[in-house]
Amino acid sequence: MSQVPRSLGLILCDQVIFERETLKPSLIGCFTAMNSEEFPFTHPHFDVYSPLTDGLGTVILDLVVVDLENDVQIYAHSMEFPFPDPLQVINLRMRVRRCAFPHPGTYLFTLFGDGEELAHRRVLIYQREE
Repeated sequence: MSQVPRSLGLILCDQVIFERETLKPSLIGCFTAMNSEEFPFTHPHFDVYSPLTDGLGTVILDLVVVDLENDVQIYAHSMEFPFPDPLQVINLRMRVRRCAFPHPGTYLFTLFGDGEELAHRRVLIYQREE
């Protein structure tokens, strides 16, 4: 039997680095917006970070990105994740690769655990002036 974890937040950043000995996370280049000169715009890679607690057993974690202008899903990533102890905080890093944004606008990043929403974050994608 599994228990869905609770999220303590959801942060997008250029990179999450874990210290070798302590496994403490360092979030590099946190952002709530991105820009591009041209659309569609495909971002090569970035990380989504979420500290999770109260989980137990194996839980399916899904990251879904939805275009809020037309309610269309543009990206999804799924993984099984083990939670050995509900008192432990797990520092989750999901690597997002080749996420394509069709046009400027607001996009919703949502993290689900076994289909239950754990956290979400809106991100503005805007046209950069040349």
